[in-house]
Amino acid sequence: MPLARFTRLVRAFSLLAALSAVALGHAEALRTETLAARGGAAELTLDGTVEARQDARVAAQVSGRITSVRVKAGDVVQAGQALIHIDATLAGQQLAASQAQQAQAEAMLRAAQADYGRSQAMLAKGFISPAAMDQARAQFQSAQAGAEALRAQARATGTQASFHVVKAPYAGRVTQVNVSEGDLAAPGAPLLQLFAPQGLRVAVSVPESDVARLNLGAPARISLPHAGAQVWPAPSVTVLPGLDPVSHAATLRVDLPAPAASAAAALGPGQLARVSLALKPGVAQPGAMPSLSVPVSAVVQRGEVPAVYVVDAQGVPRLRQVRLGRSAGGRVDVVAGLRAGERIATEPLAAARRLP
Repeated sequence: MPLARFTRLVRAFSLLAALSAVALGHAEALRTETLAARGGAAELTLDGTVEARQDARVAAQVSGRITSVRVKAGDVVQAGQALIHIDATLAGQQLAASQAQQAQAEAMLRAAQADYGRSQAMLAKGFISPAAMDQARAQFQSAQAGAEALRAQARATGTQASFHVVKAPYAGRVTQVNVSEGDLAAPGAPLLQLFAPQGLRVAVSVPESDVARLNLGAPARISLPHAGAQVWPAPSVTVLPGLDPVSHAATLRVDLPAPAASAAAALGPGQLARVSLALKPGVAQPGAMPSLSVPVSAVVQRGEVPAVYVVDAQGVPRLRQVRLGRSAGGRVDVVAGLRAGERIATEPLAAARRLP
C-alpha cells in the first residue's frame, strides 16, 4: 500500500473517531438551567405547626385498677368505642344494692296505691272518716316520692358504674397511651390522647410588626415539607385576638384543606407546615431577597428533605438541600439553598448518573 494512501486512511479513521466522540458527548450532555433572580414576592412565608381542632386528653372519671387497655398509639377508633376498662367490682355491688332499694320502693308504692284506692271506696260509703282518707293519701304520695328518689339514685349509680369503661368521645386516631394493665387510675389523670384527623389546621406565630401588613383577604398557601413540593390554598385564615406577652407575636390559625391531609396520610398534630401569607398591595417585605424558582421536575426528595443537583464550574453535579416555597405553572420557589447565577440540572436522573 502506498504511503500516501495509508496516511489518508489513518486521517479518515481519526476524523470518524472524533466525530463519534463529539456526537456521544452531545447525546450525554446534561440539561441545565442558570438561575435568574426575580423581584421579591409580596408575601410572608413562615413555619407553623399542625394542630387538631379536636385534640383530647382522655382522663378517668373514677378511681380503680385498670383491668384492660384495648388500644395502642396509632389505632383509629370510632365514637363510643371502649378504650380502657377499670375494675368495676365495687361499682357493680353498689348498683345492685341501689336496684334492690328501688325494687323495694316500687313494691311499697304499689301497696300504698292499693290502700289509697280502698280508702277512696270506703270513704264514698261512709265507712272511714275524711281524716283517715287524708292519711291514706299522704302515705301514697310519700311512697310515690320515695320510689322516684330511689329510681333517680339507681340511675346515678348506673351512670357512675359506666365510667369504669372509658370510651372514645369522637372518632379519631390515638396518639399516646399513658397507662397499661394493672396501673391505678385516678379522677382527672390522663389515660390516653387522641385527635380527629378530619379537622386539622396550622398555627403560625406572626411578629407584631407584620400583622398590620398582612392582606388577610387574599388566600394563603400551605405546603408540607415532608409531602413534597406541592402547595395548597388555605380555605380560611383566623387571627386570634391578643399577643403573646413574651414573644409579642400574634397567632394565626390557617385551616388545612382536605386534599393536603389526604396527601399526607400520617399527618398529625405537631408536624411542620409552611404558610405563605400575602402582604397588602404596595407593601414590600423588609429585607426581602430576590426570589428564585426551579422546575418542579428538578426537585428530588431525600426522605423529607427536598434537594436539587447544582452543576459546578467543571460540569459536575452536586446534590444540595433546599427550602421550597409556593409552586405555580410547573415551577416552585426556592426560599433558601440556591443563589442567582448557579446552574442546576433539570433532569435529576441524568445528573445522578454523572455523579463522581
